[in-house]
Amino acid sequence: MPTSLVIRFADRVSQTQTTHERLKALADHFGVSQNKAAHMAINRLYDETATDRAIEAEFLKHGRKVGGVTYLHAPEDFLLRVEDRIRRGIPLPHEDDDALEHNLLFKLLPPDVQACVISATDPMDKRRLIDQHLRESKERRSSSRAD
Repeated sequence: MPTSLVIRFADRVSQTQTTHERLKALADHFGVSQNKAAHMAINRLYDETATDRAIEAEFLKHGRKVGGVTYLHAPEDFLLRVEDRIRRGIPLPHEDDDALEHNLLFKLLPPDVQACVISATDPMDKRRLIDQHLRESKERRSSSRAD
């Protein structure tokens, strides 16, 4: 059995600019009753906040915080690598080191640089090699334009 909904408005305009006249104007614009307009607004608000709360609850219940990032359903070996990187002070702890050799930037590097990066065992050394190559390439391009 449906129950009735009573909405009371203050005499003054609220912080969200809600007045009885505003509700009436919206209801008229959409061709529905004021009650229907209020129900639609409440249902939409519920749908938006319920989804956010469900995601938040999932992170609170199953998420694992490592450093300043909460991971949801991340593989244990990945989380161990992240924890190790944080202990060693390696930047970007939320990124997986395996991605260094499998992204588009790596594929665009010359084969000799790729081989050097692959042979390096430390993630920071890999990053330094890539960065060094990019800096040298930029300097070569700048000097060739200057000539």
